[in-house]
Amino acid sequence: MNAKFLFACLLMLGIAMTFAAGPLRKTVTVDPDDPRLFPNVADPNDPEKTRPTISREKREQLGLTPKTWSGIVQPEVYTTLERLSQTVASLEDRLKKGRDSEAFHALWRIRFPGMVYVQVQVKDSVVQRRVLASLEASEFHVPYLFETRTGFTGYITKEGLNKLANNPDVTGVCLDDKPLPGRGPIIPKDILPPAKPGEVANEPGVAEGKVDPDIYRAFALSDRMDVMVALRGESLPELTDKGPEAQSRLELRKKVARQLQNLVLSTINAEEFWVQGRSRFSLTFHGSITRDGLQKLWKHPDVQRIALPERRRIPEHNLRPRL
Repeated sequence: MNAKFLFACLLMLGIAMTFAAGPLRKTVTVDPDDPRLFPNVADPNDPEKTRPTISREKREQLGLTPKTWSGIVQPEVYTTLERLSQTVASLEDRLKKGRDSEAFHALWRIRFPGMVYVQVQVKDSVVQRRVLASLEASEFHVPYLFETRTGFTGYITKEGLNKLANNPDVTGVCLDDKPLPGRGPIIPKDILPPAKPGEVANEPGVAEGKVDPDIYRAFALSDRMDVMVALRGESLPELTDKGPEAQSRLELRKKVARQLQNLVLSTINAEEFWVQGRSRFSLTFHGSITRDGLQKLWKHPDVQRIALPERRRIPEHNLRPRL
């Protein structure tokens, strides 16, 4: 099972158990650098290996890799991306030939097929967001922007690499081999104060039923908001369980889903929307969005709904141990 997915499940279960047990009797102090909060995950540049995650503060301290290569893009970036693409093609071919559980799990460990994890070095911190905005949201995922360094990390496509190679604000792009930074705080819907009658009824996209009104209320707490996006699924092929056709239909569904996701993500830039995750077989993705990005995204005809995440509560009777 994917280590990151397992950790997320355990974390959500822990949150649910806290809610089910009722209010805490005392305040508990959590060490932000407690290693138990940061498990090993699949290495984004080698699915056969794992890589540790650390707090964002510790990743900040590790800094940037000294530039020792000529040109802008380190040659190893392109060769690694090509190797990853060949690995994906080989694993998918194995799946087509039969039920290969090892190939299935190896593919699942590749978080974003067609992308490589890099470190982008820029002239100064002022241009960080400008460089990020030069890329489409479909070309760069999960950015981590340094606060005391001049650069950022994340997943990038070949098209994005070519853009950075010709960007005058970029001084270097290399593979990032350091521990991965953990996620920043997320503002879920259920921590917001009760809404006032008609508080955000007139905000763009709300009357159309495409934007969760609580997103606008949450923007009062932060200039970026984590949201979940669902696209219209009329063009998505239906699945079937009829023999050989099942696998081909599944592959077609995955291809169509990715194409439509890319189509929508290409209409906003990588600064306006920080992609954090994408469904492989359905028309959904999630990430951190700005107010400007929200105004572009909700108007896209293929966008069905944009909503805030919610913490799930598990009934106490479902948490009792059973024999």
